[in-house]
Amino acid sequence: ESFVNIFPNPNTGSFTIKVNAKTKEEINICVYNLLGKNVYEEKNLTFDAHFTKEMNLEHLQDGIYFVNVTGNNINYSAKVIIQH
Repeated sequence: ESFVNIFPNPNTGSFTIKVNAKTKEEINICVYNLLGKNVYEEKNLTFDAHFTKEMNLEHLQDGIYFVNVTGNNINYSAKVIIQH
């Protein structure tokens, strides 16, 4: 089973996404604001078992955002709070 971890949370817009999967995986990362507007997107990230992404979204306003990590065997959504 795949495992996704996002930390720290809350944060200032700088945070880490870690993904552990059993097999080679291709994922998409999308970040949405509370209104459902896509504020960040990165697609077709391919990795073998372990993936780490340092996110820098410090330009975003304070608030609640939803981070979606999706792939062949991953469908993960988390609420992230940005506070400057």
